Amino acid sequence: MKAATLELQDEHDLISRMLSTLDWLVVRLESGASVDDSLVMAQLEFVGNFVAGCHHRKEEELVFPIMDRRGGDEAELASRLREEHRRAEELLETLRSSWSSGDATAAARTASELASLLRDHIDVENTIAFAYVEMALTDDEKDALIAELERFNRGTRACDRARAEGLLDDVIRQISSYA
Repeated sequence: MKAATLELQDEHDLISRMLSTLDWLVVRLESGASVDDSLVMAQLEFVGNFVAGCHHRKEEELVFPIMDRRGGDEAELASRLREEHRRAEELLETLRSSWSSGDATAAARTASELASLLRDHIDVENTIAFAYVEMALTDDEKDALIAELERFNRGTRACDRARAEGLLDDVIRQISSYA
């Protein structure tokens, strides 16, 4: 049996690793310690480009419409997940603004809320939404979805997985230099 959403679940693992670095940022800022601007900018770039510009777009354009067509609880869940994407984008902009204005308290609070929202969101997608999609599709439809995801990746610069992994590696290297 094929799993059409396996790539998205794999991306969730990468995103979750970045969320752990946001947790580190929160602790660091709440303690009053300094954080290098380039580290935070890399975190913001990852969330803005890879999460919002790639991953969420793929879900909204290719996965959620499958749930919408099924109607009922599945369509309601797709609507809720879209709203969570919007909320994550709002939090990202608030974090960006807080950081650029030097408001470490607001940046810490927003980073914490963003990480929490995305963790809960990922859990719902992995355990409920993607299960709906996998059960709804035939093997041929799964093949078609996989092909669409691959086309989306090739046509969207934000979906450059190597770049996203490089940003994460850079953030982790920078964090390790604080020890």
